[in-house]
Amino acid sequence: METGAADNRPPKEDVVLKLFDYRFELDRALREGVQVIRVETPGPNMHEVDIYRLHDGKTAEDLKHWRRRHEDGPSPAEALGGALDNHDIKRVVWLRKEFVPGHYALHCEMPVTNTKLTHADVGMV
Repeated sequence: METGAADNRPPKEDVVLKLFDYRFELDRALREGVQVIRVETPGPNMHEVDIYRLHDGKTAEDLKHWRRRHEDGPSPAEALGGALDNHDIKRVVWLRKEFVPGHYALHCEMPVTNTKLTHADVGMV
């Protein structure tokens, strides 16, 4: 490759994560180590994904309750970042994350239209 040449090729994904109404779907299990995750939103609604590593003894339900209380008190998980589809459901995002053994949760905080609920409230955790 020529020095300074553009590299517009997307990375090769290890896992594809699809953000549906109102669930997450992985095409294969995450494994220990560095993973490249391709994030897609087939639609029709916008979604986001926040990745959390749960602290020992904590559950996805604990995370859901903590987020609902607007992060009052100690977190039941370590936040690892995530992705937002940016009002473009055809946009594809790649995340490179390192996973260590443990329990993880995926969470979508997008609001449900015309309600006070979030996608997590209706099952997207």
